[in-house]
Amino acid sequence: EEYTVEITGLTSMGEGVARVSDFVLLIPFTAPGDKVIVRVWRILKQHAKADVVRLVESSSDRVEPKCPLFGECGGCQLQHLSIETQREWKRKHVIETLKRLAGIQTIYVHPIIGGDLAYGYRSKLTPHYDTPNEEADIGPIGFRTQRMRILDVPHCPIATDEINTALPFVREQARENAKLAVKNYRDDPNHARKPRGATLLLRHHQNGVTTNHKEIISETLKLHSTKKELTFHFQAGDFWQNNPQVLPMLVEYVISQARASSARFLIDLYCGGGLFALSSAWAFEQVVGLEISETNVQSARANARTNNITNAKFEAGRAEDLFANIVDSFPGSASAVVLDPPRAGCSPDFLCQLLDFGPQSIVYVSCDPATQARDAAIILADSRYSISKISPFDLFPQTRHIENVITFVSSSSAASPFSE
Repeated sequence: EEYTVEITGLTSMGEGVARVSDFVLLIPFTAPGDKVIVRVWRILKQHAKADVVRLVESSSDRVEPKCPLFGECGGCQLQHLSIETQREWKRKHVIETLKRLAGIQTIYVHPIIGGDLAYGYRSKLTPHYDTPNEEADIGPIGFRTQRMRILDVPHCPIATDEINTALPFVREQARENAKLAVKNYRDDPNHARKPRGATLLLRHHQNGVTTNHKEIISETLKLHSTKKELTFHFQAGDFWQNNPQVLPMLVEYVISQARASSARFLIDLYCGGGLFALSSAWAFEQVVGLEISETNVQSARANARTNNITNAKFEAGRAEDLFANIVDSFPGSASAVVLDPPRAGCSPDFLCQLLDFGPQSIVYVSCDPATQARDAAIILADSRYSISKISPFDLFPQTRHIENVITFVSSSSAASPFSE
């Protein structure tokens, strides 16, 4: 059934919101102010999903998407909005999420920090393909649509030029490898591996583009405010932020927030390859990083040696298990903590450990404002802590994704709440 509706807002997933009577419709690739004819394709308990049949009246915030696949590909949600509108929506999303999930009613969130590149910024691409069919054809190679089928994506405008130059060869190689895998399996099904779908990797680094997850690659991080330059080596498949232009801004901001409490020690939790710990080691007597990935910890230790940093150490394991072993070496009253957990956030038990430790400040970096807000509610339930600053970063233009940083300070810290 078709309806004519006006879009009144956006969800956290970047979908347009409209109402038919009292029923909510979620409509992707629309903008607040759009008037559209839509067709409902799925009805759920609380809302329905709908697709745009025709745009009747355009929002003043609309722009022309640069990707011809926008509206089909699920990789980008916001190409139809100006970059200014995208960033203001992301800022408002952080505000609304903190109000709703953390109960913070009086709140100031700084304007989002981003780079000049709205396209061509992404240094990692991971296209997918399905299991080969009887003709050894893997079909489309690309990204999933709203309805989870894979859409063929021969070129991605948000990826770097270097990745797009390499992409045709990588796609052709994947097809040839699939044909060979099917042949080998048919010739020897008892020993050859059964062909399956997979996810490709294209990682652009300072020496080119690699497709090998295990290859050791290098990135140089230039911190302009301190005139420092660090080199990081890590496996191409390991986590590393995918916007090289904005990453130094994020790192410098996190360092400035960690230093603001005049702490002597820094504990970097979920530290990856040591990005925050090593970048800030010059500002602290001792830094320690905890990370569950053994390969990441090995990279962090090697990166410390590469950069001649002697006051940093790294341990592998669950943060909950390791944290209890290190707190005796660092007084909470003289320590700052950087938290950069995965999308799921922190466990309540770990946050209780952290609060018992009582650091001077907690700088919480998150790629999911919802889980961050949930954890913020737990931290703020401790009367010693308040928020001193909230600053989102736009590492992912054209998409719904947000990197947000909240700084919590202890009542013994000199930082003032909600400083602007």
